[in-house]
Amino acid sequence: MQDNPDYSCFDVEIETGVAHIRLKRPEALNTMTRAFWNELPAIIRDIDDNARARCIVISSTGKHFCAGMDLSVFTDGEGVTGGDPADRFAPPRASAGTSTTCRTRSAAWTRPACR
Repeated sequence: MQDNPDYSCFDVEIETGVAHIRLKRPEALNTMTRAFWNELPAIIRDIDDNARARCIVISSTGKHFCAGMDLSVFTDGEGVTGGDPADRFAPPRASAGTSTTCRTRSAAWTRPACR
């Protein structure tokens, strides 16, 4: 991971052993696009592989945490990740698998709009 990568779906800050991954597309209700499914595993893998943090916090911006899968992922024939044709109709398990195999001790999902 570069020092200041330019992700289209996330802002990443790492400070005092805590990685804060923030969804940053509130105007699109933080829907999960193909970029989301490619970026999130790469971010988590980098944090884990390089021991960048002891904890990962995932939060969001805007009114909703996430409105779910962006329908454009299903309409262009490229599949969830845009990679291997075998992934065309596969569920987006890359991120889930990454978070469950990550050695970073804890992960938290937060929604700022919850009050």
